[in-house]
Amino acid sequence: MVNCIGIGLMTSRYQNVQELKEVLLSEDAHVDLDISNGAVSVKCKIIDEKDVFSTLLEHVIDEALNDSGISQSSYSQKRTGFLLSTSLGDIEVLERNAENQDFHQSDKARLDYQLKKISDKFKINGPCLTVSNTCTSGINAISVAMMWLELGLIDLCIVAGVDLASHFILDGMDVSGVLSKNDSFQAMKKNRDGLILSHGAGSVILVNTKELSGKQNYGSICGWGIGNDAKHIVAPDRYASGINLAIQNAMKLAHVKLCDIDSIFIGVNGTNYNDQMYLTLLNSLLENEQERKPVSSIKHYFGHTLGASVIIEMIGIFLLMKHKCICAGVEESEEDEAFKVLNVVHRLQKCDMNKVLLLSNGFSGINGALILGGDKE
Repeated sequence: MVNCIGIGLMTSRYQNVQELKEVLLSEDAHVDLDISNGAVSVKCKIIDEKDVFSTLLEHVIDEALNDSGISQSSYSQKRTGFLLSTSLGDIEVLERNAENQDFHQSDKARLDYQLKKISDKFKINGPCLTVSNTCTSGINAISVAMMWLELGLIDLCIVAGVDLASHFILDGMDVSGVLSKNDSFQAMKKNRDGLILSHGAGSVILVNTKELSGKQNYGSICGWGIGNDAKHIVAPDRYASGINLAIQNAMKLAHVKLCDIDSIFIGVNGTNYNDQMYLTLLNSLLENEQERKPVSSIKHYFGHTLGASVIIEMIGIFLLMKHKCICAGVEESEEDEAFKVLNVVHRLQKCDMNKVLLLSNGFSGINGALILGGDKE
């Protein structure tokens, strides 16, 4: 088990953690994302259009480190690791170079370029690694951080996730037919027709429990699991075999049973295939449960941020856990009838979430699960 002592966030919609927190803890289940052509419009003025990837990444790491109260002189003396979670890296570098017919800067799109740039800027003296595994990249990055910390290889780990809603990915999603034509996020809704993308970055500062003394604690990461089904190159297994395996692996590692889980956050994204997979999963997973566990989703608060999504969603869940609340997953009037068999949350409500199951899946049949614990763990 490891603990989170600092968080940082920026998306197209939110400039920092505080802005997300205010929206998460509001009573309104509707979130105005200002969507255009399948992506959330950028409202954060400090995002530099010429170097969005680096700006996002540096901002969220700065915010998380400041939030943790750990100074650079302090963590540079510790064994500090860094993990970068991303699906595509700085793909906009290649787009700009193609437009200008300038290919001399293409090395900047390489994943190791950003890794070295960040490790040099923040004077990180321990192991650094990029994890790129579609939309579950964040769970893979967290799992590596946990292993490094629990094996005693490092004392502190900076984990950051970032991806861009670039023209390349928007065009690709549109050609694949999975991009929404609606002006709002449609997950679990009657008329859902696809996903909405967003620029996004999030960062967490993780330490082993023995390093926690005197530091704030947003919560703990108790277990993780990965399950591959590889039934289709872009779609999950309709019978949810891979994600069910990921859940079993996560519970085994965390030494918990399903009855110990207080709520479940699912990775619905508004595509019929993906949302149906989660419905199948939960109908099977919860069929013998005497109490219907609260089910929610947090992705509609910022849009789908690809390889950054798990880190960002985890930050939002830690904020909710700290305030003993669970957010709305979908407005009741818009909920698909099929989801009404579940206990989907329709409005912000009080909920003592000591153990939360966070789920994610991505292209190529990869599925992941995290078990998060409260700040008293």
